[in-house]
Amino acid sequence: MRIKSVKIAAQDARDLLDGDGAAGFEYVTDVRTGEGRWHELRQLIVRDQAGQLYASDYEDGLTEYQEGDRWYYQEFAEFYPVREREVTTVEYDRITT
Repeated sequence: MRIKSVKIAAQDARDLLDGDGAAGFEYVTDVRTGEGRWHELRQLIVRDQAGQLYASDYEDGLTEYQEGDRWYYQEFAEFYPVREREVTTVEYDRITT
């Protein structure tokens, strides 16, 4: 069974971004996925009432002069199905004597 994308009213998506529940969805997390010169690329993750996770990509401005999109000029935000995956990373610390 293929899970379809869902459309959420843009204002409801912005409410979800603020951590509020909206339109039968709940906020899970908001993650940084990259950055450009003037914008940070982000992904909003939400969960529906059945437990399915969905994500929508958006841009956030890096300065007060770049506003980002946050679905301001759209009627709907499109959320596509995603699944959670655990990732292990390795970091290196400087040794000081």
